[in-house]
Amino acid sequence: MKMFLTAALLSATLGVDASTADPDSRLTAMVRADLETEFRQQFGLGFQSFRCDFGNTDSLPPEFECEAVDDDGDRFVYRAWQGNDELPGGITVWQPITQLYPEGVSWLRGPIDEFLSALEDNDPKRFTMTLSPELASSIQGSETWNELMSLLDAIGPIQQAEPTLYSNPGTDVHAVEYRITGDQGELAGRFRIEGAGEEPGQLSAFLVVPATGSALHVRQLEGVAGSILSPYLGETVVDVRMPLNLLLRTGDVAEGEVALADGRTIAIRAEQSATTTDFASNDYRFQILEASWLVSRHLSASGDDSATVTCPARTVPDGGSMACTIERPEGSTERIELRRRGGDHRLFPAEG
Repeated sequence: MKMFLTAALLSATLGVDASTADPDSRLTAMVRADLETEFRQQFGLGFQSFRCDFGNTDSLPPEFECEAVDDDGDRFVYRAWQGNDELPGGITVWQPITQLYPEGVSWLRGPIDEFLSALEDNDPKRFTMTLSPELASSIQGSETWNELMSLLDAIGPIQQAEPTLYSNPGTDVHAVEYRITGDQGELAGRFRIEGAGEEPGQLSAFLVVPATGSALHVRQLEGVAGSILSPYLGETVVDVRMPLNLLLRTGDVAEGEVALADGRTIAIRAEQSATTTDFASNDYRFQILEASWLVSRHLSASGDDSATVTCPARTVPDGGSMACTIERPEGSTERIELRRRGGDHRLFPAEG
């Protein structure tokens, strides 16, 4: 059993050029070389097998996961993400909970199972007692309890709550992932426990969310889309029509449309914009792709509300451009070029 692997590798960096377009197998080999070297230095063992999930890309994605089996037959899950302006990059290492000693598993489960039991019994006092004083103080008076109860209501009575993966991010700091299954749905839980020895551990962080890609996850994202877009569009979103179940990790994108109460439909892009590896709710960005709406909004911001905008297509291809025509009541016309990269658009006077 290799309990302290994560702490040893948190500072590791991947010597892989993220912009290099390589076949998936070559990318896997490059990542394996970096991680296996660190592992061999730590434990004197190599990998029997190693595979990565990079998604549908031929370059290193913003977030990815690899699974290794070492020469002893133990399995490890590496989660890596690239840094950005808001979050530094990093690597965490997880292993199946079944690779731990039974007494260790029992110690880890103690505060987590009590946490879940208190939720099931609608007992906020018992719930608070499972938390560290700092965490309990930070969520006092917040909506956390109501949000957790709402999630439990959505999945129905808990039928099974089992730990799946374990990580050891620091001395006397442990992280455990749970699969929580109810009659009507599934939740994913991530818990950080601090402590050691004979004393019971306390939860210093937790995250409970709908299982990624599940029907409950999609419904939650549809609600988020409506709450974000309705004020911006000036009309209530009544339906979200896009494959939100595709949003599984940082950089994943889904495109579709929303239907508004006045009968219009607006093309939309959704992107998962933050890593799934921490204890914060995953962040999602919703952006408008409807070309004529974007040009009309630009004109309206300049005080020009009377113009009519026509575009040859609803959306601009990613990385491309499109010229739209602006017609004003007095008969004048103007062409404007809309350029797109990802979900961002810029306007320029059209040439010709």
